[in-house]
Amino acid sequence: MARYAPTRTEQRRLIRHFAWKAQGEKCKICNQPQREDDGIVEHANGNPADYRPENIGFVCNSCNQRKRPDFVSNGPLPTGIDVCVNTSGPELIATAAALNRSSREMQISEREDLFRVFLWNNVGRKDELTVPEAIAEGAEYCDVSPATIEARWLPKATSRLSPFIVLPGTRGNSPTLIIKLRPRWKPVDNERGRKDRELMLLRQEREAQNIAKSLQEREAEVMDKEAAQRVAEHHKRDKFALIDALKAKGMSDDEITKILQDAANSQRGSQ
Repeated sequence: MARYAPTRTEQRRLIRHFAWKAQGEKCKICNQPQREDDGIVEHANGNPADYRPENIGFVCNSCNQRKRPDFVSNGPLPTGIDVCVNTSGPELIATAAALNRSSREMQISEREDLFRVFLWNNVGRKDELTVPEAIAEGAEYCDVSPATIEARWLPKATSRLSPFIVLPGTRGNSPTLIIKLRPRWKPVDNERGRKDRELMLLRQEREAQNIAKSLQEREAEVMDKEAAQRVAEHHKRDKFALIDALKAKGMSDDEITKILQDAANSQRGSQ
């Protein structure tokens, strides 16, 4: 039977695990507790093939990146990039710059997705969402410049193929532009369209839940009113029965009125 040989990737993971454990699950440089997946194996002499115990150590991604010669000009690499900074040189610097451009583009895409979430959550709200509000509130929600939303994201979100449309409206007595859902909109068959379709389904599900909750509250309110009416009718019958019983005992109307007032005062005092 053939013996199993771990792959090179598995070997590197095992070495990282043992180095991490040997250092008490802490970074060799900052000495702070770290998760195993948040660091790499550092080679002290810069030779990535030298795995002697005295030459390797576990270093967190943050400390590892700060040692890069291009850190000041290019900033940190994307999270999770496994690069040993000791193997520095023109290739690493060029790779780091390319990875940073890719990371920034990814962050912009994620924030644009967040702006779409903002629109799906706010378009159609009770006070309507105006274009100026979408720009100001969306910038705050996504932590970007209002100019980015006004010049790039909002025109895309309200284009002919997008789920939103800008229509003239009023706010108070002043004319303004209001963002509404585009009637009979159909998602485009691409990644953006699929994301918008998911957000649309989530919105429809949320609206259905709100309608069901409103109906339940109305039913409960009607039941409470009916129950209160039945109690009132029951008290009314009890009151008439009490008056008839007091009259049968020969009490006058003034005496009966006083007894009823005392009972009502006593009931209010107990509440």
